[in-house]
Amino acid sequence: MSQHLGTMKEGRFVPDDRETFSKACRAREGKRTTVSVGAITKDRTGQQNRLMWAVYGAASKDLGYTREEMHATFCAMFTSDEDGIVRGTRNMTTIQHIEYLGKVVQKLAEMGCVIPVEMVD
Repeated sequence: MSQHLGTMKEGRFVPDDRETFSKACRAREGKRTTVSVGAITKDRTGQQNRLMWAVYGAASKDLGYTREEMHATFCAMFTSDEDGIVRGTRNMTTIQHIEYLGKVVQKLAEMGCVIPVEMVD
């Protein structure tokens, strides 16, 4: 199976590499084929990961828990699926991680723990 990046223009897919895309399409001629359309996602960044652990570190001093305990607790709160399975942060996209860390900072604020603005700004 091949995957091709491109841009949608006026309801049509315009591949970044037209020649390779055309070759792949010709190879599937007359055969049942699946096509998926979706946004390009990017895995969370190292910078996001470092910020998350810095936030845990700052909060752990106020709350008396280790960073690891805080991570496990917040993951259970904010990344569990409907079956109670904790997904964690490892496979989040950049957008998902931004949303997750926003929830963590909000919850910490509700608990009276203020994260310095320069950390999250």
